[in-house]
Amino acid sequence: MNEDNTATTDATATDVTTGVIETKVETPTPTKVELLKELSKDLGFDAFNPKEVRKQFDALKEFQDSQKSEQDKLQEKLDSYKDIETSYKAKEESLNAQIAALELGLPSENLTDAIALAKINMTDGQSIKEGLALVKEKYGSMFTSKTAGVKLSIGTQSNNKGDVPQVETDEALARYMANKKKK
Repeated sequence: MNEDNTATTDATATDVTTGVIETKVETPTPTKVELLKELSKDLGFDAFNPKEVRKQFDALKEFQDSQKSEQDKLQEKLDSYKDIETSYKAKEESLNAQIAALELGLPSENLTDAIALAKINMTDGQSIKEGLALVKEKYGSMFTSKTAGVKLSIGTQSNNKGDVPQVETDEALARYMANKKKK
């Protein structure tokens, strides 16, 4: 006998003073596979089949959607349309800034840098075109290109020195230039 009046073994413990026998049974911890099998039985579908899991998930999503009121559904549509509108406005703003920069003579290789500088230096109520004009004043070297001084003309050109080049203008380009002069 031990000094504390208890005798112990691996599976049982006996308290000598009370005569009560306690049995400790250790259960092994279940593996993930065993847990999934048990979960499959509880839920009534095969958790090992991804298609069936996806089918059950879709059924749950459909149930949740059916519980939403008509106003909730309309609000979700409205939110998605607002997100789309915001992205289109950002894209339009970016394209307008690029057009403004090109109209001021900014070469295309410096376009993004100049627009970023203009946006940083703009004050409230100032347009992007005004911001680009300030950038042009401050960083004039950015507005010169490697092809500065080279005049490009659109149309048919001749390489013969004796020929007078005949330039045919594109109708769409002519309309654009006429509208630009009106503004």
